[in-house]
Order: sequence, then C-alpha cells, then structure tokens
Amino acid sequence: MRRTTIVTRFLLHLVIIVHDLYAMGYGSSIAVYLLSLEKTNETTEFIQNFMDFIPMYFTNWNMIIQLSYFVMAAAHDVFIITGRNNEWTRKLDTWKGYFFVTFAFPFCFFVGAMFWIIFSINREYVFPQVLDEYIPSWINHAVHTNIMIFTAVETLMVRQQMPDVKKAFYYVIFFINGRWIYLLYYALSWPERLGVMLLNYIMTLAIFFIGVYIENYKSKLGKEKKCLNDANKQLIYEKVQKSSDGEKEEEQSNGLTK
Repeated sequence: MRRTTIVTRFLLHLVIIVHDLYAMGYGSSIAVYLLSLEKTNETTEFIQNFMDFIPMYFTNWNMIIQLSYFVMAAAHDVFIITGRNNEWTRKLDTWKGYFFVTFAFPFCFFVGAMFWIIFSINREYVFPQVLDEYIPSWINHAVHTNIMIFTAVETLMVRQQMPDVKKAFYYVIFFINGRWIYLLYYALSWPERLGVMLLNYIMTLAIFFIGVYIENYKSKLGKEKKCLNDANKQLIYEKVQKSSDGEKEEEQSNGLTK
C-alpha cells in the first residue's frame, strides 16, 4: 500500500514537473519574441516595462522555486521506491521540507492570491489587455492558478519533514530601479505604496505560518494515529495472551481430571 502511494505521488510530481517546464519554456519563447521587438512610440509603456523587467517578475522566480521543489520531491520519491532509505535520503527529505515550508508554499499562494485579487479589481495594473495579443490565457493560469492547485494537493498528500521555524523565518525580496515594475504603484501615493508593501509582507508571513500550522497539524495527526495503532496492537496482544493462558489452564484442568 505504501509503495503504491509513493509511486502515485512520484507520477503526480512528474506531471507537475512537465507542466512547469512546458509553461516556462513556452513563456521564455514569448519573452524572447517581446525582447526582439523594436521599441517604438507605438509600443505601450507596459510592454516596454514588461520587456525590461521580465527577469525581475516575482511570477518567474516563483516558477523556478516551484520547479526546484518538485524536482527534489520526485528525486526523494525515486530514492524511496528504489529502497535507498539512507542518510542522504533523509537529508533530502529535510531539505525538501525546509524548501517547501519556507519558499514553495508561501511564495506560491502569495503570487497566485495577490495576482488574482488585483486582477479582479483592475487587470490593467497587473495584466493589461494589450498582453492578450502576445500571451495566451492558459499561460496566465499555468503560472498563477495551476501552481496553487498543485501546492494544495502536495500539502494534503505529503507530510513534510518540518524544519526549525526560526531557521525558516525569512523575507528578503526587493527591487531597485527608477521605474515601478507593476502599474499599480503608479496609481498610488507614497503612503499607499508603503501600505501595499506592508500588506504584501504581512500576507506572505501569514501564508508562511499557515503552512507551518498545516504541517504541524499533519504531524500531530500522524503521531496520534501511530499511538492509536500501538495501543490497538497492545490490546490485541493482551487478548491473544489471555486467550492462550486460558487454553493452557483448561488443558491443565482436563489433565488433572483425567
């Protein structure tokens, strides 16, 4: 049963890796095309920013983070399936858990949630209609929707090896440039910009601690289940022992009667 579960998990990880690689490859071809466009007066400001800031968009970094995690997860599955349950496998499990809780989980839901919240308010701030001419909608969903589905399934399926929360506590992301990456910031005053940045920070930390809580809760359930199984085994053992002792006493009694 356990082997079947691990094989199923490996196949799922493989599908996700193929999905991410294809989305990133297709997205890269679009980026190359946009970068090859000659900047003219007809080119919109967002397209110019998009071409200049392609390497800086958090969505792109997040895709690299998601792919890195699922490659580690698939490698760990292979080690378990092939029976290589050694020190390196356990270390990989620890690194994988650290990477998931610290980066993959919070970054994924931060990117997806923030994008769709702003998109629903005014899409021109994050994904203007002018981009529809160059970027198909499925790419948009691949990097902003599917990633959340995959990570949610991973959270439910896999109990991560939890790292020390103090070591996992982080937040070092900033960009320095003369222009804003997202048009949203042009529409805001400085107090509003600082408020949005603070909200982003709080939201990321909140998602991080939600991930930690989920993993701790799953670990607690696993320990309770193990204790319950051990108690049931002990109860069965005691019943079998009593039954065996009763049969011996009965045999001895019958022997004395004879």
